[in-house]
Amino acid sequence: MLDKIKTAMLLAGERGEFFPISMSQYPYNDTDAQIDYPLALKQAEKLGASWALEPEIPDVQGLRPEDAPDDIKDVGDDILGKAIICEEIARPFRIIRPSWNFIEPKIFLYQRGIRIKD
Repeated sequence: MLDKIKTAMLLAGERGEFFPISMSQYPYNDTDAQIDYPLALKQAEKLGASWALEPEIPDVQGLRPEDAPDDIKDVGDDILGKAIICEEIARPFRIIRPSWNFIEPKIFLYQRGIRIKD
């Protein structure tokens, strides 16, 4: 059976070839290929690749960079309930509890002038 499959693939010119891009489980623009070999939507569709459309950015009232504290020691636990608007892409994000629990001890040490190595 294996010999039949190999022979059929050789005759079709498929043996040793990569799987077609249409079989990829990831949209082209979400892969590292988009960084190394950038394609526009139409080019990717022409090759048979799928494409992820950008989700609609919700209109959220949040903390703008210019309104944020200048020093990390001025940031408290209340930051967890606020959306922070990224100044580069204008999308909101939140700091979640596990991230805050990782950062908070470093802020405590920073406030006391203790330097730590990462």
